[in-house]
Amino acid sequence: MDNIEIEEYISNLNLEAPQYLQDYAISQLVNIEESKLYMLLQPVSKSYWGNAAIVLKQIGYPRVKSIIPGLLEWIQDMNWPGSKEIVGLLVTIDDVIVPYVKQVLKSGDGIWIIWLLSEVVSKWDKELRTQIKDNLLELAITMNNNLVIEGVDLQALKLLNEYELIDSKKALSISKRKRELYLDLVENIDEFIGTIEK
Repeated sequence: MDNIEIEEYISNLNLEAPQYLQDYAISQLVNIEESKLYMLLQPVSKSYWGNAAIVLKQIGYPRVKSIIPGLLEWIQDMNWPGSKEIVGLLVTIDDVIVPYVKQVLKSGDGIWIIWLLSEVVSKWDKELRTQIKDNLLELAITMNNNLVIEGVDLQALKLLNEYELIDSKKALSISKRKRELYLDLVENIDEFIGTIEK
């Protein structure tokens, strides 16, 4: 399949195209060469993404190995069309995904990280989670506002605790320290509100 043919099929992924054209395009695009899979990563505009995600999920792992970073980018916002299908694909990938996940966990993008943790990593088995244990611990103890506001720290701690990747005493210690910090923050805010209201 050459690029022109692929682009023609992609144009029929549009939700406004007749259903029979969408279905036919999907059936043809599942045969796309691996070197051209990148063309299905969030093509054209959002009205194409849902069907493109269906194609990618049908293609499946290991054929999508070369576009794992692009698949992870797709879940930066779980409100994007096709994101649920992409999650369904990502959770089928073995430990090849781990280095890419580690990059996202170090990105500082709280929204992207919380989606990754809650939608993908939460479905991993203990063996995969163990490979990112240090990253999860780093996130659990973070005081980075961007990450704390999104609840990344608590989600990471929950994932560590769920498979006993840290002992319960350490999990409890981190949780209590977080609570103290949050209470101090609330007290400071309440004090500030009090000065404004006077």
